[in-house]
Amino acid sequence: MLISLLFLVSVSQSVEPLPADPSSGFAAVVQFPEPGIAELESGVYPVFSGIPTRFQPGEPPRPVLTLFVPVPPGARPELSFSAGGYRPTGAASSTVLTPALQGGGLSVREVPVERVAPPSSHAVLEGVIPVAGTSVAMIDVYPVVDPSGAEYASSVSLELSWEAESGGIPVERSTLLRLLAPSGTLYWRGYPRRSCRSEFWGMPWARISIPESGGYSVTGSRLEQSGCQVTGTPCATLRMLSGPGVMFTSAPEDSHALQEVAIAVIDADGDGVFDEEDQVRFFGRGLSRWEQEGQELVRLEHRYATHNVYWLTWGGENGRRIGTVQGAPDTSPGWGGTIRTDLWLREENEWLPRYETATGWVWQTIVEGESISVPFQVGDQGSCDVSVKVIMDGSQQHTVSLRINGTEVLNESWYGSGTRLLQAEDVQLSGSCDLQVVFEDDLGDSELSLVSIRVEYSERPGDLTGRFLFPSREKTGRFNFAVSGASSTCLAYDVTHHNDPLAVEGGEYSGGSYSFSFQVDPGSGLIIMDSQDWMTPDSVVSANPGRLAGTVTQGDRLLVVHPSMYDGTWGMLQVLEQQGHMPVVATTTEIYDEFGQGVADPGAIRAAVRWAMDTWTPGLSGLILAGDGHYDFLGHATSQPVMVPPWVRLGTGQTDCVDDLFVMVHPEAVLPEIPVSRIPADNLSQLGTCTAKLISYYQENNSGDWTGRALIVADDEWGQSGSWNETEHTVNCERIAEEVLPRWLSREKFYMIEYPWPPGPWTPEGPHPEKPEARDSFLETFDRGFLFMFYEGHGAGNQIAHEVLMTDEDVSGMSNGHRLPVSFWATCDVGHFDDPGSDAIGERLVLHPAGGCISSVAATRGTYGASNYQYFRSVIDSLCSDPQLSAGEAVWQSKLALSASYSNNRFYVMFGYPDLPLAFPGTGGTVSVEGDTLRSGELNTIVGRDFQQEGLAFVQVLESSWNTVYTCLGGAQIPYLRYGGTAYSGTQTVEDGEFSIQCFIPLQSNTGDMSRAAGLAISSELSDAGALDPAVLVEGNPSGGDLLGPEVQMWIDGYEGVSFPELTGDVTLEAAISDSSGICLLGGAGRELSLFIDGLCVDVSRHFSYDRGSSVSGRLEYGIESLAEGEHTLILWSFDGLGNSSRDTLELRILQESDLSLTETLVYPNPGSGSRCFSFRVSEDAQVTVSIYTVAGTRIEELTAICSQGYNQLFWNGLDHDGDPVAGGPYIYKIRADALGSSVFSRTTEEYGVLAVISEE
Repeated sequence: MLISLLFLVSVSQSVEPLPADPSSGFAAVVQFPEPGIAELESGVYPVFSGIPTRFQPGEPPRPVLTLFVPVPPGARPELSFSAGGYRPTGAASSTVLTPALQGGGLSVREVPVERVAPPSSHAVLEGVIPVAGTSVAMIDVYPVVDPSGAEYASSVSLELSWEAESGGIPVERSTLLRLLAPSGTLYWRGYPRRSCRSEFWGMPWARISIPESGGYSVTGSRLEQSGCQVTGTPCATLRMLSGPGVMFTSAPEDSHALQEVAIAVIDADGDGVFDEEDQVRFFGRGLSRWEQEGQELVRLEHRYATHNVYWLTWGGENGRRIGTVQGAPDTSPGWGGTIRTDLWLREENEWLPRYETATGWVWQTIVEGESISVPFQVGDQGSCDVSVKVIMDGSQQHTVSLRINGTEVLNESWYGSGTRLLQAEDVQLSGSCDLQVVFEDDLGDSELSLVSIRVEYSERPGDLTGRFLFPSREKTGRFNFAVSGASSTCLAYDVTHHNDPLAVEGGEYSGGSYSFSFQVDPGSGLIIMDSQDWMTPDSVVSANPGRLAGTVTQGDRLLVVHPSMYDGTWGMLQVLEQQGHMPVVATTTEIYDEFGQGVADPGAIRAAVRWAMDTWTPGLSGLILAGDGHYDFLGHATSQPVMVPPWVRLGTGQTDCVDDLFVMVHPEAVLPEIPVSRIPADNLSQLGTCTAKLISYYQENNSGDWTGRALIVADDEWGQSGSWNETEHTVNCERIAEEVLPRWLSREKFYMIEYPWPPGPWTPEGPHPEKPEARDSFLETFDRGFLFMFYEGHGAGNQIAHEVLMTDEDVSGMSNGHRLPVSFWATCDVGHFDDPGSDAIGERLVLHPAGGCISSVAATRGTYGASNYQYFRSVIDSLCSDPQLSAGEAVWQSKLALSASYSNNRFYVMFGYPDLPLAFPGTGGTVSVEGDTLRSGELNTIVGRDFQQEGLAFVQVLESSWNTVYTCLGGAQIPYLRYGGTAYSGTQTVEDGEFSIQCFIPLQSNTGDMSRAAGLAISSELSDAGALDPAVLVEGNPSGGDLLGPEVQMWIDGYEGVSFPELTGDVTLEAAISDSSGICLLGGAGRELSLFIDGLCVDVSRHFSYDRGSSVSGRLEYGIESLAEGEHTLILWSFDGLGNSSRDTLELRILQESDLSLTETLVYPNPGSGSRCFSFRVSEDAQVTVSIYTVAGTRIEELTAICSQGYNQLFWNGLDHDGDPVAGGPYIYKIRADALGSSVFSRTTEEYGVLAVISEE
């Protein structure tokens, strides 16, 4: 449903608390004034200003207000309510239903679904959920419950009660609950702080990794070679532990624990001391294995790891040993000559997560008329059962046959998409076989994906030694077994209880046959081990896990990082500590070891979060995932490692990727309990970039006129599915600009409807044309820098808008420097970070070293437009209402406040540092106009008061805005307010908190009562903003006598006074312009500063600024890129404030040049300490300068040399310019080459990188 709101009446709502004992209850009255109406093609529905609308697929949209009331742990609150004051909504018999979404990115589309009944009660206690370390009752209040939507209750009284509990704490003391709970309520610590004993901490450990199930043996010599100092310790103290070896479930409270594993210690000399020739034997379970459930075998798989881990320790308490069970041959019946076993065939080559729900990967995909051949081997001839798991993508009829060695054993037809198990039973096979999966041609366009093949067959026990066997699926009772071809060391083990195996004693060996008796009960497990069956682990390493649970008891922020980037976290830690937080850094390896028992799994990170929330003081209240991630955890299709895994849910319509799941950690969690963000870095260099930007923003470069402006960007009317009337993007941006943003903030609108469609003809269903002018203008606008940017419209991971407003490749060209906005993307997939080998736009903006964004909030999957608008309106409103609120807190708060739309909002992820408040200036300044009215054609005096004591004020005056209407391609109309152009832009000194400046307002200005005069003053430590908005602008009375256009002097930067410069490369045009009637910068014909470059006109008004305190003179600086070789003509056409114009001309010649390049740049050693060598190749003779900077931008050393074409080296002694050793940490280096020779213009090239310095102890 692409909503077009034709009008919306602004109303207010209030929650009025009633007297109640906060230790035992809460009471309030919710007032609902008259609603407005949202009108769609399918009907209308009521809307209430300030109250979210619930959009659930199949339901009619319904307004809902969610309240969060803390309750004591274990409380069972009861809710009562009464509703009254029923009135008509004006939206009777609505037929509007919320659609479902299909697809992603720019291809996402809305599809209708069957009607679902909306909520029928005015107040619903949705449950008691965990939030911010306590228990919270979640109450949804619905003013409209009539199925037709015809009436609403204007008043709903609520009373929530529970058994009184002492020890409550005012919610105002909780940094998170104060953002949600009604004031005056109490909260209780929902999860009492408790100690957490670490099995690991304080003991030596060997980390033993195994790839598959079976028996394993490790010698003392291998342990010693691996750095494990185990020899010489009593054999009795050898002890082994392991985890369950399964993936974490989706249950928030799921946790895994270490369990002791019984082992056998082979003491070769019997002295009771473990020596190099001694052995440890144990039975291990692989992560991909068979397990018996009843009479069936179930195959377990693991998405995140290939090896299970067993932990061996020594020198402590005595360990558990493999026991025994009697198994001498007896009078029991013989088992028979064969045992049933299973062959499992699977490869993971293609990602198909919608239907494949074990790992998300399939073997191979084919189309109709194709086949897949798979060879396999079975034992002696006998009956086999063959099961082939396939996935069909297509709704028409499918026909698939299975052929083994050329003979068809199954032919099956069916309809529909999804998983299908093809089973051919009682097939007679032996030896080498070839299975063909044939996808018959049914004249359709379906695809078949092969997932796995299972062959169940019978084999002699002597050929099955070393394998786990499950005999109870054939029969139960006590039987005698005979193993032919065995050695005298052959021994059977009862492995029914996998951690407590039992050796079968009493077996007999005679004539190459081993015999024993065994009790086969339901679920029994058996393994027969001959000497050659004991395997060696794939790896054995010395380890020291347990630091986290063993030593960490205090903290409020958990920063999870890949071990390779651990050294890059120092900057974030520094900022967190300066903000008063208590950060704890944990590597993914530490977390996997302690909470996943050595096995990688996102669930281990979730378990670590729960541990931190439950045991730390004061308690975890924020999670930072410092690393990028993707779905290819095991490297099936890419070699790019996963730094911090995403949480990707298989089998969902969009293969949901939801980082919030890491912080939903307690029973009944349905919303994120604390804020979470992600730093999407893949390496130390990218993490260093994010750190440098963070420190710069936090400590140094967070002031400037850019902090006083916001950019609001709207897609145009041409959307998906042939829609030419998508008005909602512009309408919603209008609401945010005019209803949410404070008036002191300079609001800049960038609406794509203002950029004309290229010549057609076009059809709604046809391809979207591009708007290159919009793209160029947007990128230029973005580079000016903003406090934040909001976009609503269509989007994808690599592109904004169908008309290509921006692509992922455009990010690398951004040059906004330290002027870093927070960007909010109310669209689909701009945060789709979990695809391997690519970074989405939301990531790239944060990672870009020359600008981009300080953080971005974007969706990982397709999202719904109406919910997107509500969500970001809440986020932006929260930030503007409370400037001390961090972006991460606002993102989290709004997800909870709009919990009725959480199915949509859960996809939004914050990229970047979460605890950073936006660089809001102070807002105590006031701006006034002498005489209270601006007058065009005259000098006006702008006065600023109550700013900081001293500084520099940026002063801007806009002509009056005006109402306009845009007619869509489909005929719908969009009314909106178009802001006036810049009538004046200059600077003035602030003294004693005040400034005064005279400015000439052009006579060409649009007059009216919606003008604006604003000032933003900055100093070394403070900034203040103020505005007179709206202001009145009337037509004045020019004094007359000025009949001449502005005086203009033009030159090329570096060539002032040269009448015909000859140069190479890009150029910068500079001009000095003055006129007693000011310079007209409003924009538009006769109102702009126009530069003609070989006849092509560019409006350069924005690049002009008045001299400080002046309204008559200023300078223009404008960069011109990519001029072709040859002569060029530049003409500058300027107008003064009375309409007089003048032109000035400059001619120049661009000379031919060869590209100067730096290649093969390398620093060695890196990381390292002391002296370093910078090596590189330069394409021609050049002066090369190596500059080394701190991440805050301070240069600490500079090296310069004249280098010849080819390979060169510059050496650095590791000291700063004062001769002192530099401190440990990351630094930024720049290698700059300036070409030598006869070139008139100095050509340069630069390369940047990160230099890691390790402090010497």
